[in-house]
Amino acid sequence: MSLGLDARREGFLAQLDVDGRTVTPLSEETNTPFQALLETQSVLDPDLPLGSDLREVTIAHVLAEDDPESKSGDHWRDDQQNKWKVVKREDNPADFTVKYNLMRLVPGIDK
Repeated sequence: MSLGLDARREGFLAQLDVDGRTVTPLSEETNTPFQALLETQSVLDPDLPLGSDLREVTIAHVLAEDDPESKSGDHWRDDQQNKWKVVKREDNPADFTVKYNLMRLVPGIDK
């Protein structure tokens, strides 16, 4: 790695130590907990025929070596018992993290 990338990684690890959340995949393949930084995004409001359906979305930043390799549609639970659905996985080999776009599942509504 380059000096700049090494410094970014060290900064990420420090932030992960302070702000990281424990996340557990809810799948048959793996349920091994890992640490992630959850970066909040603007609320998603899909235009549905039945009306508004506001959904919290976030980007989870996971160290590549801890990546659970989840697929779109997989579910996760965080350490605050929020349940998330994986919408998209971005694995750029030029980065030391894998990014997951997540949508929060509404208890009692989503499965």
